[in-house]
Amino acid sequence: MSALLRSGPVRTITPFLVLLIFLLAALQWAHEGVYEATIVVSAVGFALLAAGLNIIGGFGGRLAFGNTIFFGVGAFAPALGVTHHWYSALTGMVIGVVISAIAAFILSKVLWRLAGLLFALVTFAMSIMLQELVSLGNTFGGPQGLQEPLATKTSITGLALLSNYDYAVVGVVLVFLAAVLTWWVRRSRFGQQLLASRDDRIAAEANGVNASQVTAYAWALSAAVTAIAGTYFVQANAFIDSTTAFGLNTGVNMIASNIIGGLGTVFGPFIGAGLVGAGLLLNRLSSGASLPGLNELVYGAALILVVRLAPGGIVGVWHSAVQAIAARRRPAHDPATAEEAGTGTATPAAGADGVTAAGLTGAASLAAEQAALAGHLRSDGLSPEQSTAGESGYLLEVIGVEKQFGGVRALNGVTVGVRPSEVVGLVGPNGAGKSTLFNCIEGIERLTAGEVKYQGGRIDRLPTHQRARLGMGRTFQHVRLFRTMSVLANVSMPLVARGVGRTESLAVATDLIRFARLEEVSAEPVSGLSVVHQRRVELARAVAGGSTMVLLDEVMTGLADEEATEIGGLIRTLSTEFGVAFLVVEHVMGRLVPVVDRLVVMDFGRVIAEGSTEEVLADARVREAYLGAGALGEAPQAPEDTAAEATGKRGPE
Repeated sequence: MSALLRSGPVRTITPFLVLLIFLLAALQWAHEGVYEATIVVSAVGFALLAAGLNIIGGFGGRLAFGNTIFFGVGAFAPALGVTHHWYSALTGMVIGVVISAIAAFILSKVLWRLAGLLFALVTFAMSIMLQELVSLGNTFGGPQGLQEPLATKTSITGLALLSNYDYAVVGVVLVFLAAVLTWWVRRSRFGQQLLASRDDRIAAEANGVNASQVTAYAWALSAAVTAIAGTYFVQANAFIDSTTAFGLNTGVNMIASNIIGGLGTVFGPFIGAGLVGAGLLLNRLSSGASLPGLNELVYGAALILVVRLAPGGIVGVWHSAVQAIAARRRPAHDPATAEEAGTGTATPAAGADGVTAAGLTGAASLAAEQAALAGHLRSDGLSPEQSTAGESGYLLEVIGVEKQFGGVRALNGVTVGVRPSEVVGLVGPNGAGKSTLFNCIEGIERLTAGEVKYQGGRIDRLPTHQRARLGMGRTFQHVRLFRTMSVLANVSMPLVARGVGRTESLAVATDLIRFARLEEVSAEPVSGLSVVHQRRVELARAVAGGSTMVLLDEVMTGLADEEATEIGGLIRTLSTEFGVAFLVVEHVMGRLVPVVDRLVVMDFGRVIAEGSTEEVLADARVREAYLGAGALGEAPQAPEDTAAEATGKRGPE
């Protein structure tokens, strides 16, 4: 029973039941009088505003402080129609929602390069500018605003109700629907890609996520919800002016609700909005006690305390408390203790066949694991037959690529090719240009000159996410994972972005997680894992995305020799059994020698040697690049000795 309460439908439904109870309690309180109903109506407006901002700011990671623009549009659109007798309030709401969604989509594309505080300030400045523009002239009522006629009867097309309590009832329904929408966004395929873009845009695009498009749709949805909040406000209050629509107070209430409740959570914004709405009760106290501004003082103090003591908001505090209680109650011998605490160091339990929970041991277990993985990979279409080479015989071909950063030429006429099912090692000292070459192949960096071909066609003009969807996966020199997401969500992301079905993507990801010996921590956020485990997660994710080609950028860095050997064996298995080609960057040449079919050596942005490991190790230019000019008169070293010394000698790439 306890397991059922922690997962499945019960875990999903319970928060909604709690929210519904609170909403019904608010309605009961609103029935006591006009003032109480007015407070509930205001709290509803805050909740809808907060829900809209949460979609783009919490899930999308782009704090649009200027979301009040869409609140104003949603409010003025029906008010203009009713006061000037142009159209009904319902038509005005539709107009406001559509205009807001389209405007947000366009703005997202225009402001895509802005991020963080700069994006927030620019959107806020736009809202202030619009406030000043709307206050000019008489169409929008000027500084006095627009006064809608009070309803004399209930009207659906006029969105008119007879009392504040009636509006409170409608508002409660809207809040519940907004909570369902927020929950859906968080769990949907669209939402998963949005969260990945928030955590690391570059890594998301390298795994097939069209971050720009996903974020634009998110802001359009956010604007639509915010516009509905504006329509609700103007209908309930029968009044709107430019200061209320676009002003600072509206934005502060919107932001405060998210910060207090928990930005980026499903129910946090609604909790925060309820508390901000309840804070309006202080107005009655302050007026009676001659304490003007008491509510603003309490707001400010509450925000300072939350930001300082609970940056995750009330929901964040709740989650931390639940995890602490669960960890204290769990028996000390429970092998899941370390895992659920997020340390990723749980002690594996051995089964009857001697296979540990942390991974399969022995040749028979490895063979069984490979067979299971093969079945899922091939059912997803990741078979050797997909690896079609171009006329040159190469699956991936880099031709005369140059990349210049200002006056520095990082790549100078680099030509490299990888055949289907081939493992090619790319080595060279620090600063040789290896990671820059990877970024050019992926489209993260634009070429100064040259071409990149994949499966016979040019891809150097395609955006990064389209190149990834062709079947290229990659890891990064410094681990880039979606840090707020679980191991399973990370590994399945390339499959989600390619549109693979939920069942199949989870099956492939689960097998890759088992293959990488990560099943004990598959449900844990990757931020709590050790560097070694994070490297394994990134490798599994790269393989999930690389149906035909995987770029591995120093995937063995930081690993013990046994772990590096294990990863090398995995690379060989994927190459020989499933036809996946690899281009592997590594500083320590000795770790690559047993794995690769061919070596390519770079130095100062050029390819200085290429061929079999024996040919490359005997090349005087390679020995000079790694060991210095004094090594030219020495005999070439064995791979084991080279591994100890070939660590590079210049600055970072």
